[in-house]
Amino acid sequence: MKRARTLVAVAVAASAVTMMVVSPARAQVEPVLRLGPGDACPSNYVCFFERANFAEGGYAVAAGYSINDFQAIYFNDEMSSWVNNTNLYYCWYQHPNYVGIAYVMRPNSFVREEPESRDHTAASAAPCY
Repeated sequence: MKRARTLVAVAVAASAVTMMVVSPARAQVEPVLRLGPGDACPSNYVCFFERANFAEGGYAVAAGYSINDFQAIYFNDEMSSWVNNTNLYYCWYQHPNYVGIAYVMRPNSFVREEPESRDHTAASAAPCY
């Protein structure tokens, strides 16, 4: 009887260790997400929207990632508004490969509509500072 209790205790202890070791893996972060009309910018992403007031959808880029050419996602010269839901400073540029003036997007900030001179001119974006 004592041996049976010991085996049961060992089996229970082993299953507890297995449960701790076999924990669910962390979800992989998608570097770029397509946003549809009405989609909000997810937490820990910087988002670029096709129209003013975050309308018509756009793209979300995970914190720490960059896009060197918006043409690769068919979004070159399309951005009118943006949301930075990260703790990072991001910059967007009017030319691919981060060339030109760096327009700063402060952490946890947004712009409902870019001024006419900058509207529909974004071509690349990356963390900056």
